[in-house]
Amino acid sequence: MKTRLRPAPRGYILPLTLGILVMMAIVGAAVGEIARATIDKAQAAKRRVDADYELAAARAKVLHMLAVLPRTDRGIGVGAAPIRADGRAYLLDGSVIVRIQDLRGLLPLNPSLGSQAGQTRLESLLKSYGITEPTAQKLVSTLQDYRDSDDLQRVNGADGPNAIVPLPIRNEDLLAPTELYRIAGWREASGRWKSDPLERYVDVHRAQAFNPNVAPARVLSAVAGIRLA
Repeated sequence: MKTRLRPAPRGYILPLTLGILVMMAIVGAAVGEIARATIDKAQAAKRRVDADYELAAARAKVLHMLAVLPRTDRGIGVGAAPIRADGRAYLLDGSVIVRIQDLRGLLPLNPSLGSQAGQTRLESLLKSYGITEPTAQKLVSTLQDYRDSDDLQRVNGADGPNAIVPLPIRNEDLLAPTELYRIAGWREASGRWKSDPLERYVDVHRAQAFNPNVAPARVLSAVAGIRLA
């Protein structure tokens, strides 16, 4: 009597189960990564909203303070320690740094450049950043040529057909201090003041009055012709 042998089981259940588990692990990891990215984005959005709220609240407090507190030659407010409008930093509510600057304490870029004194002050301010005197004179000349309405070129200036400027000359007053970087040479020179921007010490206002009581130290040194230590 012959006995037929049964074929040995191929064992496909175990590999199939392992494959399903691997696929589930991959899907789970992908879902987890998506969830983490979503949470990170939500947290970043919350931090941004909180920061915007803090800035808005700080701005409202400063505007209210400027509206109600008296102003004297010593600063804003009364008492032993009034708020100085000379650009120094104040910590508001423990989280926001506020600077208040009276424009009369800054060097004007527009009207004052018509006088030799105004040019000398701006050159002194530039030299306080370690810029050489010839380069400072060239920068001031290019700024003057950028502002004036003619096509005549000063010595080391930037008018005329051979002018080299990043953008066309407007031949008008500057609208903002950052417009300096439209002028040839100024953007390259800005590497000197990365940690202490020049824009803190100049402005485009047309007031001729200068108030040394609210001028930052760098401006005072430029006006008085004294080199910073």
